[in-house]
Amino acid sequence: MVDIDDGKGELAVGASTCHFIQPTGEIATIIHFS
Repeated sequence: MVDIDDGKGELAVGASTCHFIQPTGEIATIIHFS
């Protein structure tokens, strides 16, 4: 699994968006709130 952090909105709302590329080829978007 590849984790790519685009950092969008990290400064604005205190959250970072991570896109996980799964072995099946699907892309899941996970937002982490700090």
